[in-house]
Amino acid sequence: MLDLEQRKLKRDWVGINWTGDSSSLTGTDAIAWHRLGQLNSEPGRALTPLEKRELESFYCQLAWVLDNPDVNRAKDAPSNRDKIEGRYIATNERLSIPELVKRLVTYEAIAQQLGMTPLTEGFTDISQKREQWMGWFMGDGDEVGNKLKSISDDVGQQAFSAAMREWGQTFKQTFPKELGRVIYAGGDDFLGIVYSSQLHTKDLSSQALMWLNQFKQQWQTHRQDINVSMGFIWAASRVPQRDILQHCREAEKLAKTKGRDRVTLRVVFNDGQFCAVDMPLGLVGHFDKVSRSQRRTKLDASLQ
Repeated sequence: MLDLEQRKLKRDWVGINWTGDSSSLTGTDAIAWHRLGQLNSEPGRALTPLEKRELESFYCQLAWVLDNPDVNRAKDAPSNRDKIEGRYIATNERLSIPELVKRLVTYEAIAQQLGMTPLTEGFTDISQKREQWMGWFMGDGDEVGNKLKSISDDVGQQAFSAAMREWGQTFKQTFPKELGRVIYAGGDDFLGIVYSSQLHTKDLSSQALMWLNQFKQQWQTHRQDINVSMGFIWAASRVPQRDILQHCREAEKLAKTKGRDRVTLRVVFNDGQFCAVDMPLGLVGHFDKVSRSQRRTKLDASLQ
């Protein structure tokens, strides 16, 4: 890690300037599109109207093909964006190279070519015509890069990585099956779903808050000195999956910008409207008590 940092400071590395935004957007931070590596004597200049249309067309086509690769790869994307489901990528997203790669390797054919272990369960078995509200959560360790930099030796870094991987594996395996499941837990980052065919929405939401209230304690079982930020989305039955995932990312990012070691809760309705609240992870239980008290007060008032 120290050697990598020294090379970076010496500028002993090569990055690709992306045409169309700040010249600081280089290398893996650049927005991925088909003209990323083109030779250009004006790095950092704004995109022309034609290039903007090409960029938009690129992401529409990419989203369209990934929805159903076997069928759609030989077809042009429809002009009506509403016909593009966006299972992997939404048409309005602009992804960096690492984020695009993380999406693509979840596509089974690509994962097989890379020799990756297939996921036992995915999104495919979750009906988008569900009648019940569902909870989605996405989390990421806070300032993990700084934590790695603070560990001076390779042995310490390896021990840290092993501890986080073990936590992720345990977290996925021990998540209450009656409450939902963890889609992935790669270590310090994770994604999961809260759903149940056995519980009514009200009971499920209460169980979800109870689980969220104890999550910080569960997170600390890896015994590494890092916190975590999370976005938790409570989504109505007809909210598209791609919109839910976008809300997850935004909520997680907001939790980090608000000070880290926090959770941002969003309730998303079928019409796209949402309400949100942000709080430290340790105060979720207090929030649950307050919300229960408010519900009882409203009920008492309605009975008078």
